[in-house]
Amino acid sequence: MKLHLIIASVAISLAASVAIAQHVADRKDLHDAEVHLHQVVNELERAAQANHYDMSGHAGKAIELAKQAEHEIHVAWEAAEVNTTK
Repeated sequence: MKLHLIIASVAISLAASVAIAQHVADRKDLHDAEVHLHQVVNELERAAQANHYDMSGHAGKAIELAKQAEHEIHVAWEAAEVNTTK
């Protein structure tokens, strides 16, 4: 049950982070989204470890997706940095 809540939280975080990255020009908001996703990754890794990694690969997939979203937010932040210095 706890894993379902964490996975749902990741899905919501991913959707919110993508929306933030696409619609917010302020780099601080992008940075905040990246930090939040980093926290989600840490929580998912702790949950996976607590469940002895026995979740049919779902936790691993959620971690992978959260890390991918974290990376995309970082790239968006870098792009915003370049665009504001022009």
